[in-house]
Amino acid sequence: MAASIWKSAKDNYKIYLEMTRINADNELRTLKFADNDDFPTHLSIMCNKLSKVRTMGIVISDTSFKTILLNSLPKS
Repeated sequence: MAASIWKSAKDNYKIYLEMTRINADNELRTLKFADNDDFPTHLSIMCNKLSKVRTMGIVISDTSFKTILLNSLPKS
């Protein structure tokens, strides 16, 4: 019985961990800069989120991060 409970707890933790990773990656990729925002602050937030995502084991290359950053900027 204890083994069954332990396995269930481990399985649920793995699902929770993966959901946390997906959400953190999504936060980074969907962050947007508005025309009236402060760009150095935006860049700092983006870099902090990148660091958080990388700490979770998600691999985002510098080239990919540049693309994510450019996509966060408005057309203007």
